[in-house]
Amino acid sequence: NNQELYQQKNASIFKETDLLEMFLLMTVFKRFDVLAKHFVDLSNQLSHEEIIKLLKERTRPVKPQ
Repeated sequence: NNQELYQQKNASIFKETDLLEMFLLMTVFKRFDVLAKHFVDLSNQLSHEEIIKLLKERTRPVKPQ
């Protein structure tokens, strides 16, 4: 099933939001705390603070090599 695949790939899944809202919250307003409330933790092990940290890590710029 898809949930198992998403867990294996450590996917970022969000509920009750749309692409524009996610873009604005993450890139324009840097409101990871609000976005974290929409994050679906498939492991059921992450705290709110850990989710915020994860989102910040996944959205940081990639440095060219």
